[in-house]
Amino acid sequence: MIPRRQFIGSLAALAAGSVGHGRAGEWSNTESRQLDWEYELIEPLPNITSSRRPVVTGVSLQAKGDLLAIVGDDHFVSIYDTEKRVFNDPLREHTDWIRAVKFSPDGKLLATAGNDHKLCLWNSNRLGTPIFSARNPGAIIDLTFSPDGNQIATVGFESKLRIFDVARGKQMMELDCPSADNHAVAYSADGESIAVGGRNGVIRSWTLADGRLIFDEKIHRQRVRSLEFTKDGRLLSVSDDQMIKITDLTEPERSTQLERQSSKLFSAAILGPDLLATGGSDNKINIWNLKLAAPHHVGYLNQHTGTVSCLEYKNSKLVSGSFDTFVILWNAKQQENGPLQRQTQKNGWNRILN
Repeated sequence: MIPRRQFIGSLAALAAGSVGHGRAGEWSNTESRQLDWEYELIEPLPNITSSRRPVVTGVSLQAKGDLLAIVGDDHFVSIYDTEKRVFNDPLREHTDWIRAVKFSPDGKLLATAGNDHKLCLWNSNRLGTPIFSARNPGAIIDLTFSPDGNQIATVGFESKLRIFDVARGKQMMELDCPSADNHAVAYSADGESIAVGGRNGVIRSWTLADGRLIFDEKIHRQRVRSLEFTKDGRLLSVSDDQMIKITDLTEPERSTQLERQSSKLFSAAILGPDLLATGGSDNKINIWNLKLAAPHHVGYLNQHTGTVSCLEYKNSKLVSGSFDTFVILWNAKQQENGPLQRQTQKNGWNRILN
């Protein structure tokens, strides 16, 4: 393992004030509150040929484990042990910018992909050499596992959604995407359907049993950056058009949208049945409560100094990656069916040298 310096800190105390609203369809954060979640600031190591830390474009937490995978423009997969607070040896199979990383639902596998057109699958217990490596016709921008962990879906700079059989390491299906520039793919919670979104703002979805098209509409005015299904089957999407939308693919009247944001949106994560987080080019992570009659802005996390490019929620933790080259692990503990609990913490910075 590679020992390294780590920082642990806490946000300033919760700012006074309530959420303010501007004109209809727009959101004003002039009175919104800064949340005081406990966090750990992680500084990825520069690679051996450069003193520059990587721009972070993908993060994933291992379920029921201690590993955090981080990828970016340095061509390496950084593996951070959240319990020991050290980095393991990086994975070096890729030869270009790595755009996407994801642990399988059971945490036993790790998938990575990027600009080198390569999809790699790794054994989490024996990281070092990929179990298999498949080459795509185009760069891969996003990937995801099916809920049962038996499939991996990829999209990117081509007009195809590709689905791979994990056990055999072979492509098992391909479907026609709405554009040749696709940035997001998501399985439904039951694993029976899949959706993609990309540059033209169209979201397209199919049933996996027969490849039947079930939804194909222009939901956003600009590029779709992130997709995630809610437990009740609706689809959360965020976009360069600054909009957050929750679309019901079968009952349009159940669809909703949040007020227009003040920046382009790059990332989103569902934190529970009623909460979600979004990140964008304003460097903030905004937290939303969907339980009320109208979506309510809870507050924001403001520790990043660059675009929040990726978010993932797992193990009561929210992990964020940014163009500022830092990763933050937020403690986002939640009551069973209630709001987020505020975390007790010390003000100021604590610095630990390993």
